[in-house]
Amino acid sequence: SFKLDNGLNVIFVEQHETPTIHLDLFVGGSNAAAPADQQGIADFMADLIPKGTETRSADEIAQRIEAVGGSVGSNAGLEWTSLSVDAPTPNATLAYELLGDLAQHATFPQDEFDVEKSQTLTFLQQDAVNPTSMANRQFGRIAYGGHPYGYITTPETVNGLTRDDVLKFYETYYKPNNALLVIVGNMSAADAQKMTEDALGSWPSGTVPDFEKYPQATVGDTNVIYLVDRPESQQATVQVGNRAINARNPDRYALLIDNAVLGGGSSSRLYANLREDKGYTYGVYSRFAQPNDVGTFRVIGDVNQDHVGDAVQEILNELKGMQDKPLTEQELADAKGMLEGSFALSLEQPGDFANQLAA
Repeated sequence: SFKLDNGLNVIFVEQHETPTIHLDLFVGGSNAAAPADQQGIADFMADLIPKGTETRSADEIAQRIEAVGGSVGSNAGLEWTSLSVDAPTPNATLAYELLGDLAQHATFPQDEFDVEKSQTLTFLQQDAVNPTSMANRQFGRIAYGGHPYGYITTPETVNGLTRDDVLKFYETYYKPNNALLVIVGNMSAADAQKMTEDALGSWPSGTVPDFEKYPQATVGDTNVIYLVDRPESQQATVQVGNRAINARNPDRYALLIDNAVLGGGSSSRLYANLREDKGYTYGVYSRFAQPNDVGTFRVIGDVNQDHVGDAVQEILNELKGMQDKPLTEQELADAKGMLEGSFALSLEQPGDFANQLAA
């Protein structure tokens, strides 16, 4: 790893399995850094960055990278956005050139912004009748109690966004001292450092808002049922949970094992009870979300309408059982094996490997 004079932190991993290079730029500040009435702004920014710079149109960017078999990608997470470029190693200079241009000179053309807004509104309209999405939105709103993690993107927030809002958000957060570059490629460390200096060394640093200075979240009520009435549904989407640990908690790995035993797969306690034994659902699982500030835990399942109450009671029984019935040696061994295997598979692709390094 190394750091440029402008504050850009860089992690380099040399790999020779494939003759390719993967560049992934992670930038702090995403939807959680935006006010409630501007939710969706980071998604707009991420989607529109590849749509044109001061010297290249969207078509020119696509044509140049596709001509060498490469690709450009972008994404908005909860607390960060990412911009990536993949290319064969002989075309590493092009990959760096495009990354540097997109990170510093994106222009967010009005016509591309208008298309993005239209597509987003169509997606939200479709998403509004999806029971899982409806449950996810309400769970986040309730569990996070006014914390930005619980803010949701709506047609109102999207319609309120302007092209200038997105450009300002980009100019605010896309600074080298607010970014991490992960390089995974078939090249030497010396070449990686020189190319990084050439492409991003002149990127000017600047002041960035403290986007992780979040307001205190209100603790969600416990033992309360929240109902979203959807009379036409053939089954009920159930989510049981509340606030939980964040990514910095030292117990996170122990709880990952507990979660694997409780609801990590088809051999879990929840699955064996609600699916195999009772037949209340075709699938049920549990998960922790562990961002930097406040996490959540939830059990999720689509349940037969006639057995919603029974299913909720069995979920509560299994949660209590994690306190009353210690993990068996077999459960512990199986959970460790599953987590080790899934982690190994998560490193298979350069982009996934970069995400793990950034996390």
